[in-house]
Amino acid sequence: MKYNIQKALQYLNLITRELFVKYIPDGDMKAYVDTLKENIDKNFTQTMKRLRDKNFQDLLENYPRPKKVFFKGYDIVDTVEDEVMFRKGGDYQKPGDYLKLFEEFVKHNPEQIEAIEILLSKPKNWNTSALDDLRDKLRKNDFSEKDLQKGHELVFKKSLADIISIIKHAADIEAPILTAHERVEQAVLKIAQAHEFSGEQMTWLAYIKEHLIENLVIDETDFDIMPVFERHGGLGRAKLIFGNEFTPLIHELNEALAA
Repeated sequence: MKYNIQKALQYLNLITRELFVKYIPDGDMKAYVDTLKENIDKNFTQTMKRLRDKNFQDLLENYPRPKKVFFKGYDIVDTVEDEVMFRKGGDYQKPGDYLKLFEEFVKHNPEQIEAIEILLSKPKNWNTSALDDLRDKLRKNDFSEKDLQKGHELVFKKSLADIISIIKHAADIEAPILTAHERVEQAVLKIAQAHEFSGEQMTWLAYIKEHLIENLVIDETDFDIMPVFERHGGLGRAKLIFGNEFTPLIHELNEALAA
């Protein structure tokens, strides 16, 4: 039995490595992670293009994992109660307590973490750098986006809460908890109602909406590296379609998302 399990795990590891070959050299995830910072510094555009690839992100979340194996003794009856706990520092917290700690973190750090201050009082400054920095700071303080989403699902019965809502709700319990799709729908509708877009511009606004649901922010450089824009002509085509309104539109969209 032990030998068969080991062989199965070896086979599963081989399959997983082959899946990653499409995105990283030799499918070697450890080597890729070890050189990631250097690659971002030296080849930012291509590295970020790969990291933002929706299929690569899905693979990182859902790559094949071995199933858990349980052995049951015939003469033993166990009663097991599962309870979700979240690690914070060296302790484990129940979902409600974990979110209470997060509320305190948000309320005490708006000046130390620029992105929190932006979301709470300066939405015009919302951009890709702010979102990246926010996720990094949260992760380093044991508040990963995934754990926070799970906590909101368990405590507030809201699945897939977006990170913007998570911050705003921590600061103000009355703030609505939205999914990324709901937030983007509201923001894009607001922009569409404020402008008289042509049919072609509305088509491009739909491309932008698709991108925002996945990313919650947009930058002009995205138009040259993200497939949803590249396959329709990229940055050059987008600027041609929107003309002088293009750059102000990007800022309006980001502000509407963070508002």
